[in-house]
Amino acid sequence: MRSSPRVHTVFCDTPTTPLLALWLGAGLGSLNGWLVMLFPLFVIGLSVEARLEERLLESKFGETYRVYAYGKPRFIPQLGVRAL
Repeated sequence: MRSSPRVHTVFCDTPTTPLLALWLGAGLGSLNGWLVMLFPLFVIGLSVEARLEERLLESKFGETYRVYAYGKPRFIPQLGVRAL
C-alpha cells in the first residue's frame, strides 16, 4: 500500500482568532466602552496562555512539536495548504 502525503491546512496555532474578533466586534457593535477598553488585557491574557501552552507542548512532544509549530502564526490566520 502506497502512503500519500499528509495535507494540512495552515491557519494558526491556536483557534482564538474568532474569539478575538467576536470580543472586539461585540464591543464596537454595542458601543460598550468597557469591552473595547478591556480588549488589550484580553489579548495579553490569551498571549500568555498560548505561550504557556506552547511550552507545555514542546516539553511533552519535543522536536515533533517544534517542526509542527514552525512558521505558524499564533493568532492571525495564514490561509494556504501545504504537504507535510
